[in-house]
Amino acid sequence: MKKNFIHLLKSVTITFIVYFLLYTLILSLKRYFAPGILFYEGNWILIFILISILGAFYYKYGYREDLIYETLIAFLFCLFIHSTIVTIVDRSISVFILDRIDKKDSSISSIQYDFENEYSNGAIAKRIEEQKDSKNVFLDKNNNLELTLKGKFWITIFRSFSLIFSLDKNITK
Repeated sequence: MKKNFIHLLKSVTITFIVYFLLYTLILSLKRYFAPGILFYEGNWILIFILISILGAFYYKYGYREDLIYETLIAFLFCLFIHSTIVTIVDRSISVFILDRIDKKDSSISSIQYDFENEYSNGAIAKRIEEQKDSKNVFLDKNNNLELTLKGKFWITIFRSFSLIFSLDKNITK
């Protein structure tokens, strides 16, 4: 039993490393040459890799449940990393602040200045475009933003989570 567990752990680790390296390479190249919405790009790349690896395993070994499980576990680990680290770092004000403290003058006024002139410059327009691309909002005939049915669904979910977990009240009111 212990031998099987160690073998499984090694196999999952190897599959995860290959999966993660492919994810990192493809996402990095995609972001370098044609950046889009990071969250969606990463998800589609992870799904593409999942299908590719499962197809390669099936072609080489036929139907093997152990390889399917190993690949699915690697997929879930990479999805977890993408969702909880990569995407959050891309959007995090806290990461911005830590970076500024580490790299230069750490006075509050300097960080505030950098935030207003670097981080937030164009941020609203960028996020609105992302929401339009995601089909959460649209422009009405008066050029005002309106929530789609999908957008209403998501804001209800976000507000529910905000209420349940006592999150920042300034984000969802």
